[in-house]
Amino acid sequence: MSFQDDVQDDLENVFYRTGSGEFERSAAYTPVTGSPDTLDGEFIDITELDRNEVEVGERGSQPTFSCATSNVPNAAHGDLFVIESATYKTVGVDKNNLSKTTTFILEKQ
Repeated sequence: MSFQDDVQDDLENVFYRTGSGEFERSAAYTPVTGSPDTLDGEFIDITELDRNEVEVGERGSQPTFSCATSNVPNAAHGDLFVIESATYKTVGVDKNNLSKTTTFILEKQ
C-alpha cells in the first residue's frame, strides 16, 4: 500500500465512517450537474464550536463540508447541501489531491 493510500485510509477512519468523528454528518447533496445523493463527511460551522476551542482567524467563519473526492467528482460552485434541516450553497471548492478529499466552503441560505 502506498503512503497516499495509507493517508486516505486514515482519513476515512476519522471522518467518513459512521459514528467515528465529532463533526461527522450526513448531508443531502444536490450538485449543479448530476444526480442528488447522500454524503457522509465532516461538517464544521464555527458557530457550533466553543469559542474557547478555536482562535479567531484559525478557520474561516464560513461553514465547511469535507468528504472523499471520489464521491463528488464534479464538485462545483452552486452545489447545494441540506445538513440538519439547513440549506447551504457552495461558494468555494478546495480539492486536496494528497488526502483525496474535497472541502466545500458553504453559505447558509
